[in-house]
Amino acid sequence: MLILTRKVGESIVIGKDIRICIRSLTDKRVRIGIEAPREVPIHREEIRKLQFSKSPVAQPEGLTNEMAN
Repeated sequence: MLILTRKVGESIVIGKDIRICIRSLTDKRVRIGIEAPREVPIHREEIRKLQFSKSPVAQPEGLTNEMAN
């Protein structure tokens, strides 16, 4: 895992077309903005876990057992 430090307004670029920008900080929350192509699925982890725990379908590519549990 890569750990980076960013300030409000700074960004992280992943590949050629994904950009994550730090929008605001509060005591316990970080608000981020994500720019990515429409075909790239973006989900909060807790929602993704819930979706796959209720579905008998196999886990999608890239979701490891550790991430699913």
